[in-house]
Amino acid sequence: MPETGRSWLRLVDDAQPEAEADGPLPGEAGRRRLAALRGQLRNQLAALRENPISAEARATPEGADAAAALERLTAEVTRLAEGWDRLAAAVAALSAGDGAAPEE
Repeated sequence: MPETGRSWLRLVDDAQPEAEADGPLPGEAGRRRLAALRGQLRNQLAALRENPISAEARATPEGADAAAALERLTAEVTRLAEGWDRLAAAVAALSAGDGAAPEE
């Protein structure tokens, strides 16, 4: 699979000091951070889906193991993305102040 960028998700800009990197952000800044993280996660998921392991690579035992691991990873990332979508919906509902609890 070709390199798609960093192998981990960055929550803030690189210019921000590390001490502030994981702190909560209020209001609109927090919503923007969540949206950026969701976008990064979706991009990583798309890269996993768009770059399957070739049949030649799957022909070896090591390649078959790697393909199975990649399929498990893709399933886990998909579940994580769905969780982020639910979290974003909850944040949006709370931000809107409608008082309604998000659907499970």
